[in-house]
Amino acid sequence: MTKEIRTILLALFLLTALVLTEVHSLEVLIGHSSLKDVYYQGEDLIIDVSVWNNGTSALRIIHFNLTIWRVEKRYDRLRNVELVYNSTIKKNETISPGQIYSLRILVTVTFQPAQYNLSLAVVTRFALGAAGEREDYIIPTYLFWVKPTFEVPTIVWAIVVEVVLIGLAIYIYRRLRVS
Repeated sequence: MTKEIRTILLALFLLTALVLTEVHSLEVLIGHSSLKDVYYQGEDLIIDVSVWNNGTSALRIIHFNLTIWRVEKRYDRLRNVELVYNSTIKKNETISPGQIYSLRILVTVTFQPAQYNLSLAVVTRFALGAAGEREDYIIPTYLFWVKPTFEVPTIVWAIVVEVVLIGLAIYIYRRLRVS
């Protein structure tokens, strides 16, 4: 058998396998707005969430889970250290097939300056069928930094240190010159 014939037979086999195999589409499609990498204390963290019912029966949105952990680097890996924010937003909304449910989540950032990990999930259940509740992660993990609202630039600190050191040098020079 030549190489061309093998390639054609392989392509025909793959097409036949695809035709015989069921193709499942996702029943719940989710999306969110983009987030920033740095937030300042007192700033609002805004997440716009959309849940689309791509199934054939009504979808009940039970609740959203939002958690924020402070993370630290330990043993060359980021570890969740402290749970700083945990919220369950109960909805109990039902949407028909083909409909989209949108929600805006607003969190005021009052955490200490550090690195944080955010995760957001939605818990849903279809009206028909034996399947139970299902949890889909809208944002499985998102790392961001919280910075203080007022930060002194590095150049200002360098100038202050330089002025102090020059003043100290002048003081020592005068003391040595007098004695």
